[in-house]
Amino acid sequence: MACQSSSAPLLRPTNEAGTPNNNNDISTMTSGTIATLGALKVVMGVACVAAPRLSGKLFLLQLNPEAVIVMQLLGSGVAALGALTWMLSRRATEGRVAKDELRWAVMLNLAEDVADVVSCTVGFTSGMYGVGTMAMLGSGCAALAALGLGGLIGLSRKVE
Repeated sequence: MACQSSSAPLLRPTNEAGTPNNNNDISTMTSGTIATLGALKVVMGVACVAAPRLSGKLFLLQLNPEAVIVMQLLGSGVAALGALTWMLSRRATEGRVAKDELRWAVMLNLAEDVADVVSCTVGFTSGMYGVGTMAMLGSGCAALAALGLGGLIGLSRKVE
């Protein structure tokens, strides 16, 4: 019986046909889009944790002490999701993770970003903030959602 190293996966990722995935399953454009999505979320999340008031000012928001804590709590989750997405993107490109696992991470990112766009719209329409803040928050969330959608579409295409 062969001895397997501790760093080797128990199961090799496979596609629907049951054959091992290769590095050509994900296009460079798709991989780059998803990696960018992950990296941007890491940067945003870390900024919200490390400098919540400055991060709020970038979006034209004045944060009270309670909002600072919420910003930090939410920022850590965004950073964690971004790190997971970035890592899965790299591993899927290397053939070490199945494309479906990456697809799930991208779908979760997209769901979060669409919910953020809706939240921005609700906040604006209820008078919580003005057009400038809506433009900054909404366009940022929409841009992240567009990256997620682009990544999801790219994962659905066959690479030849």
